[in-house]
Amino acid sequence: MMEKEELEPNEITFVSVLRGCSIAGLVDRGLEYFVLMKSKYGIEPWPEHYGCMVDLYGRAGRLEEALQFIKSIPSKPHSGAWGALLNACKIYRNIGGNIENKVFDLRIFLPPYFPSN
Repeated sequence: MMEKEELEPNEITFVSVLRGCSIAGLVDRGLEYFVLMKSKYGIEPWPEHYGCMVDLYGRAGRLEEALQFIKSIPSKPHSGAWGALLNACKIYRNIGGNIENKVFDLRIFLPPYFPSN
């Protein structure tokens, strides 16, 4: 619809679209939009975009893919991405499971405002 009206999406537009895909469980569609954001519109992802993508994978129960996505983030992952993954672990009863343990093994990569013991 935006293209029909000759409107260019911006960073906020893509946060909204990715969030909508996450809530609707449209993983493949969300991934398409994430790729288009960079390739077609030249928009560099914000931490919020990465967090939406982790949430997208996590809500779909694709926890390993969510963790791999976090590892692929070029900068230090934002706490929102880690929180989305841990929330998905809770939803899918992975607490104490394989993915959560991997997250805690990676705690050295967490931002300083994330507690680590």
